[in-house]
Amino acid sequence: MTIETKYNIGCEVWGIPNGKPLKMPIARIYVKVHKISGISISYEFDNVDDTDRTYRLSEYMVFPTKEELLKVCSYDKERIVR
Repeated sequence: MTIETKYNIGCEVWGIPNGKPLKMPIARIYVKVHKISGISISYEFDNVDDTDRTYRLSEYMVFPTKEELLKVCSYDKERIVR
C-alpha cells in the first residue's frame, strides 16, 4: 500500500482553525486507514495564533494559497468552518 499526501511537514498552507484564515506550517501528518471508510489524512499545526494550542485539520480543509481557501469558503462555507 502506498499513501501520498498533498503536503509535507514544514510546508506552509492555509486553513481556518479558529474562525479566520491563517497561513500555518505543518508540524505533523496523521494517516488513518480503516477497512470500511478508507484513508483519512489530517495535518497538525502548533502555535498558529500565538497560543500553545495545537490544531488538526483534515486534508480537504487545507489549501496551498489564501485565494484557494477563500474560493472554497465563498462556495461552501460550512465545509470549512464547523
